[in-house]
This record gives sequence, C-alpha cells and structure tokens, in this order.
Amino acid sequence: MSQEKNSFRYIYRALTAILLFILLTGVVVNTFMSGNGSFLPGNFLVLLLSALLLLLFRKAYQFFKKCSLAANRGILIGLLLLFALLEIYLLRNFIPSLIHDPFRLRSFAYDLANGRQGRWGIYFAQYPQIVSPTIFYSWAVRLGHFILLDKFAIQSVISFTLLNVFLALCLLNVYQATKKIRYLNLAAMLFFCLPMLYSYNLWIMYTDLPAMITWALALFLLQYAIEKKRLSWKLLLPSAVIFYFGMSSKASFIVVLPAILLLMLFLFYYRNRAFAPVLKLFLVLFAVIALSFPINTRLANSYHFSSSSRYEFPIAHWMSMGLNQVSAGQYNQQDVNQMAALPNKSQRSRVAGRRLLNRIKQEGPLGLLRQFIQKFAVLLYAGNIFDRYHTGFILAPPFYENHAQLINNAVSTLSRASYIAIFALAFWKLKKRLFQSQYDDQASAAAFVNIILPLAGLSFYALLWEVNGRYGEIAILPILLLAIQPTKENTTANKLSESRLTLITLILLTLVSAAGAAAAAFDIDLVNLNQQVIDGDPDDRLAKQTFLPVLGNYSNYGAGYDREDKRIRPGQSVSQAVTISGSRFTRLRIMREQKQFGELTIRYQGRIIFKKGHFAKNKTWVHLQYRFRPGRYLITWHNNTRHAIGIVSQAGHGYPLSMQPMSGSHFQDRYLIYTFEVLKK
Repeated sequence: MSQEKNSFRYIYRALTAILLFILLTGVVVNTFMSGNGSFLPGNFLVLLLSALLLLLFRKAYQFFKKCSLAANRGILIGLLLLFALLEIYLLRNFIPSLIHDPFRLRSFAYDLANGRQGRWGIYFAQYPQIVSPTIFYSWAVRLGHFILLDKFAIQSVISFTLLNVFLALCLLNVYQATKKIRYLNLAAMLFFCLPMLYSYNLWIMYTDLPAMITWALALFLLQYAIEKKRLSWKLLLPSAVIFYFGMSSKASFIVVLPAILLLMLFLFYYRNRAFAPVLKLFLVLFAVIALSFPINTRLANSYHFSSSSRYEFPIAHWMSMGLNQVSAGQYNQQDVNQMAALPNKSQRSRVAGRRLLNRIKQEGPLGLLRQFIQKFAVLLYAGNIFDRYHTGFILAPPFYENHAQLINNAVSTLSRASYIAIFALAFWKLKKRLFQSQYDDQASAAAFVNIILPLAGLSFYALLWEVNGRYGEIAILPILLLAIQPTKENTTANKLSESRLTLITLILLTLVSAAGAAAAAFDIDLVNLNQQVIDGDPDDRLAKQTFLPVLGNYSNYGAGYDREDKRIRPGQSVSQAVTISGSRFTRLRIMREQKQFGELTIRYQGRIIFKKGHFAKNKTWVHLQYRFRPGRYLITWHNNTRHAIGIVSQAGHGYPLSMQPMSGSHFQDRYLIYTFEVLKK
C-alpha cells in the first residue's frame, strides 16, 4: 500500500502541475489579448487592474476579519441585495437581440408553450441535444403564462432565478471550504467583478447556466462528503433531479464520472472514510446519466420529435472541428457546410473520420500541443463576453447607446482583470501543493476535488471537442476555491506582509512576460480567439470589425434553418417604426434578399432621409451612412414591381424582437432585421 501511495503522490503532483500550466495560460491570454483579438505585447493595463483588485480584496479581507459576526452577516446581506438590484436593473433596461442557437431555442420553446407546435425543422434535426432544453424552457414559459407574467417578465424571471441558484451554490461551496462568513463577503464582492454573471448568463437563456449549476452542485456534494464522511438520501435525491436537468442541457457533464473515479482511487489509497459517500454519489450520478438518454428520447417523442440521420452530425465531426487550425478549434462554418452537404449520417461519419485522422497526421505531436494550448486559451479568455450569442440590444438606456464601445471595453477589461486575479492567486496557492510531503489530510482531499473537476471539464473540450469561451466558465468556481482555500504553509502566518504581496506581483509579472514572449517566439496564433460565425453576407464579419452594432434586431433563424420570408404583392408596402435615444449612430443596416427588388424608404419624424430602388444583386445588407438623431424612424419596403417580392423578416414566435412590430396584416409578430451602429474608434 505504501508503494501505491507514493505512486498516487506523483499523480497528484502531475495533475497539479498541469493545472498550474493551464492557470498560467489563462493569465497570459487575458493579459496579452485585446478585445478585438490582436496580440498586444506589453499590455499591462489589465495587469495593473488585476493587481489593484488583489490589493482591494486583501484590504477588504482584513476589514472583514476585524468585524463581528453580526456585522459580517449584515455586510453579506447588503452586498447580495445590491447585486440583486443590479440584476433587476440590467434585466429591465437591457434587452439583447439574440442570435443563433439561443434564439432558435427560445423561439420554438415559445411556440410549444403557446400551443403552436409545428415541424421541429432542420436545426433541431442537426442538433437533437437541444430538444430537451427547449422542452424544459417551454415548461417555464407556460408557468409564466399561468402566473400572468408578460413576455419580457417571463424571460427575466427565468434568468434571475437560475443565476441566483448558481450564486447560492457558489456561496455554499465557499462556506463549505472556509467556514467563515468573511469569505462569503469576499465572494459576494467578486460577483460584481465578474461581468459574465450579469451579462451573458443573466441576459441569455441557454444551456451554459444550467451546466454551471450542475457542476457547482457536484462540487458542493463532493466537498460535503469529504468533510462530513456521509451523504444522506435526503440530499442526494433532490440533487439527482438537478443532475438530470443539467445532463440533459449539456451532455459534457458526463466527464464528471472519470473525475470522481480518480477521486475515489485517491480516497481509497489514503484510507479516507469519505470513500463510501463519494461512491454513493458516483452511483447516483452514473444512474442519472445512464437514464437521461432513454428519458430524453421518450420526452422528445412525446413532443413529436424523431431524430433523422439525414441531418444529424457524427461525434467525429466535432472532434475534427476541434483540430481546425483556422478557427483555433472553435465552431467553423466550412466544416459544418461540408457535413450538411452529405446526404446521411453514415457518409458524414466516414468523411468526418477521415478528416479527423488527416488533421492529426498534419498537425503532428508539436502541432497538436500547439492546438491544445490555443484551445485552453480560448476556454479561459474573458474579454469577449459581449460577443456571446447576441448582437446589440432591442432596448438599451441612452447612456449606453451613446457610449457603447467605451462601456463594452471597460467591462471587457474588468472581466479579464478579474480572471487574472483569480488565476494568479490560485496559481500561488496551488504551487505549494507540489512540495507537500503528506496528502492524507482533509485539506489535500478537498484541494484534489478542486483540481480534478476543472481539469476534467476543460480537458474534455481542449483535447476532444470544439471549444468556445463559454465552456470554460464551469471551471471558475473550483479555481476560486483553490484561490481562497488555506494551505499548510500559510496557516502558520496570520497575513502576508505588504512586501511579500509586492514580491508576488513582481513574480507573476515576470512569469506572464516570459510566457507572452515565448508565445510570440513560437508563433502561437490566437488571432481567432473571438471568432463569431454570422449567417448571411460573407463580408458581414469584416463589417462588424469597423462598426459596432448597438441597437436593433439581429435575431434571425438563418437561411439554412427554415427561415420563411413573407411576400408582398405589387403596390403593397410594409413598415416598421424604430425609436432611438442615442445621438452617435452613424450607420443603419437592413437585411434584404440577395435578389430582392422593390423600393426602400426611411423617414425621420415624417421626413424622407433615404430612398433607393436599385440594389446590388449579391449583397444581403443595405447600408445607410448618416448622422442619426434621437427620435422616431420609419423603415418602409414598397413593391413597385409587377411581381410579388420577398421581404426579409423574422417571426418573434410570441416574443417581441423589437419594441414595435411591422405593420400589415400578413406581418403580424414579424420584425425587420436591422442594426443601428457606431463607428469603432
């Protein structure tokens, strides 16, 4: 048994060293990558802010330590109430224009909830894993209708509830790890410094937040089992229901099983009495994950969905996409188009398998290592939170309309600095684990949980799958626990001296600078870190690099996913009114069919400011450069031809896509696709 313990000691240290490298990668990428994806050596502005955050939280910790228990409780309640008010304000005053998957999920969920179920369509046939989350979402919408909430309120209540469930689990995990209220206060302060909590995860209902809840619950139960040496069925059975919803939302949760198996080996070798409750949790998770597949199949069938090999993509497709150099392992439209052009899943499997093997051979060992490092960088980058599944806003306050780019950049900088601070502190704490001589104490077991869970979640995407920055959010909570969890070395000292804190900062600056220089020397290309795939005009991504969409409706099923454009007869017109509050918009873009004729007129306060009847055949967008003033604009398409013409518009499916819909009896609940934009500086 002694030999096995020594062997596991080396495994512990090896996993710790790998996570240390990943944390350093997170520090590097958030330091040297700007919001537009360009490499910026010497960009220490965000590092300065992260150092200030570390100093701020250090001072706050010293203050909370001097406060009484009652005072700390009062501070915690105040911070949580203040954060709740921030959430409510953002939900009421910012309504994002969803794009891609979340929009398609929401649209069909509202159709299901309103009894308008039709054909599931190509999108769900290609991505059947989205069917169950769509059905769950429709249940929540139906409940909102039952308690008489309006359309915007339903979305807000769902997002508010799920986010605060996650925050509650975060606080439970922090208290489980520290048993000190003052650490809860620090965590509550950190909520304000993590814009991912009150931007993407608050505004946009998709599968990421349920996945984060599931991982946070698993982390809490593991920490609880290690401390208490027991897990009651009263705790496990309700958790099993949450695990089912989380697994159904994002199947990658399955990688928690091998992580827990490794933890069980650790506990077994060191004769830790937590082995039995962890085994019980493993069996519950295994049963839930195994049963989720047949349950979801029957659930989908009950809603008249059946999978189709004509559209579904094989697993090898996603694995090979993860090795695509052009997109740094992210979603790649060319790979998808290649699969969609094939007639059935069996042919797609053969082609995707060959593509996977070819990319492995082309990359070679060093190329694969380079690709994996880039994918870890994508997962840990926090500067693109405003690019996640929404383009501009349906509704935004005037101050945002006038200063959108400045606010976006400030929030992006804060997000990157917060990640750097968390990763740096976790790096400093975790490196001490490399030099431990004993691993049989409870603190080592708890730290091992916080090591293997982020490794499992991040490694699955970095080594086996396609990546997106959203996927890395599941690792933030265990990394945060590593950052605050005391180690043997720092329990003998009550606090770090100011000189030692300065030394830590200098060491981290040196490490980051060296790593950044090494990245440049080895030509590690991170330019595609912010890749955003847009349906429609091929030059749309280039246009968005010059102009920033701020206000409008960008929600669009896409030409490849059953978009139905309405037609108007000769002599007919359709219009949509739009009101803006900002005074700095310099361009308006309106989507049209590539072969669409007709006349487009734009009026401001009743006065015509734009009129055009001839358009380039191969262009999807009409551009109007103009100094737009606050007020009401009327966009009108008129059919001045002798034939019916198609008008590009999008059905809201019961959810408003703009503050005012289109006019016309055939265009009820339909909205033009347009954006008011500002020139990027």
